[in-house]
Amino acid sequence: MDGLTEEEFVRSGLARRLEAAGPDWAATMRVADPVAQYRSERALGDMPVLDEALHALSMPVHVIVGGLPGWLAGDPALAGAGIGVTVVPETTHVLMLENPAAFADAVARALPLP
Repeated sequence: MDGLTEEEFVRSGLARRLEAAGPDWAATMRVADPVAQYRSERALGDMPVLDEALHALSMPVHVIVGGLPGWLAGDPALAGAGIGVTVVPETTHVLMLENPAAFADAVARALPLP
C-alpha cells in the first residue's frame, strides 16, 4: 500500500494505481470498492511471504510475471536460490489474457523438457 493510510489510498492512491495498471486492468479494478481493495491488500500482508513460500518448495520453481508490475524481476534472493523469473512485457496481473501468445511461450520455455 506504499505506506498509505486507508483514507489516503481512497483519496489519491487508487488513482495512481489505476494509472499505472493501464486501461484494461484498471477497468477491472474500478468495479471494486476502494476501501475493499485497500483492506484486502493489507490483509494479504507483505509480498516477502511469497518469496518464503517459493524458497520452501522442494521442486524446480519458475515464476512468470507481468512486465508492468514486474516486482519479482531481478530479485537477487530468487536468482540465488535458482528460481527463474520470466517477465511478459507490457502486461499486468492478468498477463495470460493480455498477451496469451507471450504467456504461452513463457510457460513453454519454463517447463523442463523430457
